[in-house]
Amino acid sequence: MTRITQNRLGRLWRLGMAVIGVVATDLANSPTVAADTSPLVQLHFDGETKASMKYRDLSISAESAPAGTDADMKVAVFHLQFDDGRRLDVKFPDDEPTAIPRADLRIYALDRSTAFPQIVLSYFWNGAHCCTMTKIVTMDGSNQPIVVDAQTLDGSGYAFEDLDGDGSVELLSFDNSFNYAFASYAESVAPVKVSKLRAGQLVDVTTERPYRAALQRRLNDIEAMDKDIRKSNGYWGGWVAAKAQLGQFTEAWIAMLAAYDRSSDWTMQECVDYTPLEKCPKEKVRNLAFPEALAKHLQREGYIKLGDMREAIQLSRSLQNTRPAQPPAQPRRDPSLELCVNGEDVVRRIIIGQLTGKRPAEGRESPAVTVRDVTLDGTNDKINKTTCSATVNVDLRALLSELATRNEMRAVAQLGKFAARKGGGQVSRRVTYTVQPTAEPGRIWVNVIQ
Repeated sequence: MTRITQNRLGRLWRLGMAVIGVVATDLANSPTVAADTSPLVQLHFDGETKASMKYRDLSISAESAPAGTDADMKVAVFHLQFDDGRRLDVKFPDDEPTAIPRADLRIYALDRSTAFPQIVLSYFWNGAHCCTMTKIVTMDGSNQPIVVDAQTLDGSGYAFEDLDGDGSVELLSFDNSFNYAFASYAESVAPVKVSKLRAGQLVDVTTERPYRAALQRRLNDIEAMDKDIRKSNGYWGGWVAAKAQLGQFTEAWIAMLAAYDRSSDWTMQECVDYTPLEKCPKEKVRNLAFPEALAKHLQREGYIKLGDMREAIQLSRSLQNTRPAQPPAQPRRDPSLELCVNGEDVVRRIIIGQLTGKRPAEGRESPAVTVRDVTLDGTNDKINKTTCSATVNVDLRALLSELATRNEMRAVAQLGKFAARKGGGQVSRRVTYTVQPTAEPGRIWVNVIQ
């Protein structure tokens, strides 16, 4: 395990305070796209009645075929016949048959370097939350049709969109490795993945710059979900991954450590000798806390590097042993300080407004902001103004978490920038302010002047 110095921990904390965000989606559908690109042509096979059509010089037909020895179980088969004699039959595997093998054929320009656009075949086998198998027919260097196996995905499979405007359509999917990883299916959230067909191969292009807008769009979708889902570690796992895709892993990790569900009973395990879990002897199975399980999952799936994983795990262990700061005991106050003391709550609201860009309403003073050591600095009897000073303490981590819980993300972003500059979880400031009574009985006017 890599040793993290205090300086390194401090840098991680400063970076981590930059932003907190928020949550889950039903992964039974393919990813939402800004405008799902329409196929050039499509054919639906209902699993029972043979279907056929013609597109340019290609004749297409679809039918069912027996799967194995069970006559009632079938799979879909597509027959592709070009006018010049080129022919290709595509049959879905026998190991996932169904009584009614519904399937679809759509033609997209996935790779504009080929003379004929790509034929996308998809077959849904009716499993629980699952699954859609996808095969892509494209042309090789000799203009012969070949089959490229795409991923088998949850729900309806891929969505299609020309994300970079180059005329070739990309394939969007959710990362299905997040399903059930940290919570139930319904509470699982996953980042988006982007694939592109290049030279007869389906390539993961998620991290390439032209597709950052799609990653940001998915993150926005996650952060706009119902706030109740933030109670689930399935949400936090997907949210941290989505932030990591945009280069914001460290701040997301810190935010997750402040908010994840420590009482979850969802089981996460590993084998201590790295044997696959299903083959691991019972005495070598180890239960994992959510942060460690998440860090290892992110590294294994390529979201973070090995060094990032080690540092994240050590940081989570360090923070687990850190007790929250207790507000200092308030000494008894001199009665002559009454006006100064009466202005404390207003000062707290003013400070929050300065830090976040949004002053809370009366009665919404955060417990993360406290006032102590109040002094009377002077009075102006002519205008009935009292000048006071006090030390204001702000627990940045608590205030960030409170704002995130209320989904006040603009305030979170502004406060995060301040916290990153200050490099810590607690800040104190000596504040000078004035207090004046108003014409309305019981109301005062408070102004922070320093």
